[in-house]
Amino acid sequence: MAFTTDLTVNGRTYPAAYVKATVARCDATTTVIKLQAWETQALREAGVPALNWPNDLQVLNTATIPSDNPVAYGYNLLEASGEFPNATWNV
Repeated sequence: MAFTTDLTVNGRTYPAAYVKATVARCDATTTVIKLQAWETQALREAGVPALNWPNDLQVLNTATIPSDNPVAYGYNLLEASGEFPNATWNV
């Protein structure tokens, strides 16, 4: 699962960035999600390396959010965080 959103990385804005999330760590209080971003979904599919994004970790409070699996849980936390208000989820 992934999402697309407008994203600014190192001062440059990407209006249709493709973002993949991986849950890096989760305990009773904190969930850390590692994000990888590409300028577009097409570039990711073409095998272009991810953007060099220094703010690629999201540290969120662990919450009770119904999810089918840990990956879906990570995306549900990101969506609930409000950090990516213009995102299109599950692309």
